[in-house]
Amino acid sequence: MLLSSTDPMTLTSALIGGLTVLGGAVAHLYHAQSKTHAAIVEEKKACEEDRRDLWRALVRIDPHAEELRNRK
Repeated sequence: MLLSSTDPMTLTSALIGGLTVLGGAVAHLYHAQSKTHAAIVEEKKACEEDRRDLWRALVRIDPHAEELRNRK
């Protein structure tokens, strides 16, 4: 009964407004997820560089450490 008494233009405007808000929420979540993913990738790269540096230091200390590195 309430919907039948409202102006069709008002109903259409409300629906379009709702869709716009939902689209904005999806865009915001996508942007936040992209930033989080980029941060994780950067952190992973930093960890890989640290591991390489540690292995280089171990090999300088003990040349036999290279054998351990290659054993997986």
